[in-house]
Amino acid sequence: MSATSSQYVHRQQCAFCKSEANSDEHVLPQWFDKVLAPRRHEDRTFQCKISTKASGVSSTVVKQRNGSPRSKRLKVVCTKCNNEWMSVLQDRTSSIITKMLEDVNFLITTKDQAILAAWATMTAMTYEFDDPDTMAILETERFWFRSLRLPPQGEWRIFVGRHSGGSWKCRLFHLGYNAFRVDNMPLVLEANSQKTIIGIENLDFMIFSTRLESSSVSPFDQSPSDFSKYHGLIQLHPPTGEDIEWHKSKMRPDAEVTQVAFKHADNATLIGQLRIFELQRRYSEKTAKAKVDKS
Repeated sequence: MSATSSQYVHRQQCAFCKSEANSDEHVLPQWFDKVLAPRRHEDRTFQCKISTKASGVSSTVVKQRNGSPRSKRLKVVCTKCNNEWMSVLQDRTSSIITKMLEDVNFLITTKDQAILAAWATMTAMTYEFDDPDTMAILETERFWFRSLRLPPQGEWRIFVGRHSGGSWKCRLFHLGYNAFRVDNMPLVLEANSQKTIIGIENLDFMIFSTRLESSSVSPFDQSPSDFSKYHGLIQLHPPTGEDIEWHKSKMRPDAEVTQVAFKHADNATLIGQLRIFELQRRYSEKTAKAKVDKS
């Protein structure tokens, strides 16, 4: 069984427990309609994955879906999860995000940061199911989250920032990919890393995770604090242990959000499908054989 199919084996099973997935979940909460501008025709959702050609050139394949992300519903959770702990988390998050959208200065306490990080994690985990081919978060990680309401252990990094312009006013972006080092090629084809960006008016939440140790893929190629300072973001997870003044976050142009969305790896870590190595191996063998024949 492929990694993708094993990840998605619970099409009829709740993403966060083993009950039947019998409840439609809005990827973005319905309370957004009360505080956000009317839905726009140009609102989009994006699912992306890396494809790599035999030449070694990688490119990002983007699946764009028309329609507002606020209309996106996925039947991947059970009624109990949806109406109980997920609903509670949505309620706790609504007042914090509403304040952030009002553009008033206030302290985002460590407790509020934890709530925002949990909400962002839940949204990323749910939205992954929109395209099984790009799924990178494990079932064990989702079960961990349901139990503790905390981002899973390991390399999870979550940030929030502000942007100007209209490109990210209502956007869902997800990229699932393979990240691996040249000296440790994987034997199984599966996505082990992901980035999700949630655009809400002038806010953008960025959720990154990887199971690759010592990854040099952004943002794991630097400390969370360095990444947040460089991009003008507020670090939500790992927790900083300090309250943060919201107005100290930088207003960035839309282009900076887009740049983070499509920035991948340096040459120390490769992103792509294992198929590239098989094709390169066959090409090398044919080339070597041709040289021998000529000699």
